[in-house]
Amino acid sequence: MSDKDRIIESLSQVDKAVGSKREQILSDPDDLIDKSAKFLIPAAAGFAVGKIFDILWRKATGKPVKSGKFSNKNSAEKTLLSSMLFAGLSAALGAASNYIFSGLSNKLVNRRHRKNNRRH
Repeated sequence: MSDKDRIIESLSQVDKAVGSKREQILSDPDDLIDKSAKFLIPAAAGFAVGKIFDILWRKATGKPVKSGKFSNKNSAEKTLLSSMLFAGLSAALGAASNYIFSGLSNKLVNRRHRKNNRRH
């Protein structure tokens, strides 16, 4: 096979890959509104859940999560344990929030698609 044939074959493969990706994009039923909803709903809900948890944590413990100078070793251990507990609970709530609200946003988008398909 000559260099010319290899170049043509390589370009043909690139053309097939681009055509396949183009077809995939064109067949995607999600428009900008759908993609925005799938991103913004879980993000906004996660932010709100995080802020609510932070407020509840402050009320329960009487102080925000912080780091800094400690008066003694016992204080440092309590703060470390408190920070680790806060981080773990916060991560768990964030994951749960993301799971729930991602599912909700997908359901809303699918409902919108079904509603639009009935009109056409």
